[in-house]
Amino acid sequence: MSTLSLALRNLLRNRRRSLTTLLAMGIGLVAIWCLAATSPM
Repeated sequence: MSTLSLALRNLLRNRRRSLTTLLAMGIGLVAIWCLAATSPM
């Protein structure tokens, strides 16, 4: 079984956890962008 199919199967099996992780990563990325945009260089 290839790694990609294994990853896809686990994403579909654990949808709520996958969505929560994706949401947390998105919030973190937006926070980093906001901090980087407001910091003086």
